[in-house]
Amino acid sequence: MKRIIFVLFMLLLASCGRTTTPEESTESSHSMQATSMTTSETISEIPITSSSDTTETNELIPAETSANIVGTWTQENLTLTVDDQGHWQLTDGITSQGSLKVAVDNGNVKMVKLYGFNVSIDSIGNYFIAHFNHDSSKMTFGYLGTFSRQGTAEHTLADSAYMEIVEHEPIDFNHSLLGTWTMKNKEYDFQNVWNYNPDGTFEVYSDGKGEAMTGVYQVEYLENDRIRLTITYDGGESHTSDYLLRDGTLTEEGFEWAAQIRNTVPNAP
Repeated sequence: MKRIIFVLFMLLLASCGRTTTPEESTESSHSMQATSMTTSETISEIPITSSSDTTETNELIPAETSANIVGTWTQENLTLTVDDQGHWQLTDGITSQGSLKVAVDNGNVKMVKLYGFNVSIDSIGNYFIAHFNHDSSKMTFGYLGTFSRQGTAEHTLADSAYMEIVEHEPIDFNHSLLGTWTMKNKEYDFQNVWNYNPDGTFEVYSDGKGEAMTGVYQVEYLENDRIRLTITYDGGESHTSDYLLRDGTLTEEGFEWAAQIRNTVPNAP
């Protein structure tokens, strides 16, 4: 009996000491690898869409567009309309229309030449300075006063509405030659209108002669608001004179009675 119990005890010990290692499931391993590869391939095939791809390309130009002259502008008795090709029209208090070219474009200031505004000066055009507020909802336009924009700024001027040479640097117009100047001869009571363009050309109309002349000019800035101005007409005639250029007045030495006055420089609205 003791022998039987001893044999059974030894068999029990042998059974407890044996360790069983489970077989690795190759089917499960292959399945996981395949799933991983499929997921990776699927991710790589998903197209990546950037925020710029979903941005509208035909959004309206915001009203904050700086110095945007295009649109309809009104004041109490006057309406000014400018389209993106540079065609303008005044109605109500003044009835006039024509085209414009931008000569100066810096910050909230533009200087534009209106063709057709004054037909009595042989179509040489008049420069007007436009001064805008921060969001171009208001504009002071030369001596015509302050205008308010009607609606939103949906367009800007086309490239064709700009001169071939445009001044982009800030300008102190009261001490710059650019623009329209008018000289009234107090003795003979005739008037000259001069345009000095940013490309170095000029036009002058004298109602004493009844015609416009053109040419080129050069200006040398001297001390104490003095300049040396050389004008050369297309026919070859040339003149050089010293002037005092101060606060929007151009006075030739010895001809103080025939000072030239520049076009109005408007304040910000």
